[in-house]
Amino acid sequence: MHGTSPPVVETTFNNYCLYNTSVIELEFDEKSGKPVKATYNDVVGPAKEFIKLLCLLGVLYSIVEITGYAPFGTVEKTGEGMTWVFHPKHLANNFFVAYITQLNLAASTSGAASTVSLLLGKKTKKVTNNAMLESTSVSDFWGRRWNQLVHGALKVRPLVDFMHLSSQFFK
Repeated sequence: MHGTSPPVVETTFNNYCLYNTSVIELEFDEKSGKPVKATYNDVVGPAKEFIKLLCLLGVLYSIVEITGYAPFGTVEKTGEGMTWVFHPKHLANNFFVAYITQLNLAASTSGAASTVSLLLGKKTKKVTNNAMLESTSVSDFWGRRWNQLVHGALKVRPLVDFMHLSSQFFK
């Protein structure tokens, strides 16, 4: 699949294998073309974040479980229209659950990053960057904060591989 990975990844077979088999995307040094070695902080930092997020998620799940996943109250669906969708309580409940989803992704990727750095001794990229609360624009949200996760998930690209192979077959 030449041309679908970053150029530094395709410099050696070892880099290519590491890049495409790692659960979390590894950082590569552009000059040397080698994966960056993980430091103590590269292993412990994500592990601390993982533990912190698990504690926070425990508290938030306790709140939403008690309130039936509607911590800001429910909205009656009255009338023919869909105006209830834009009710502040409904919007706040949706935002709260979306934030919990973001925290779940951040916790799971932090745990995976710490594990990968510990086992492989390689530095990993930060996958999520508090997209919902710290984004300054739509492009910042999708391009620099949220889309890191999508890029990492799609890098293995089994669908792209299948499409490439099938297009060769059906010519």
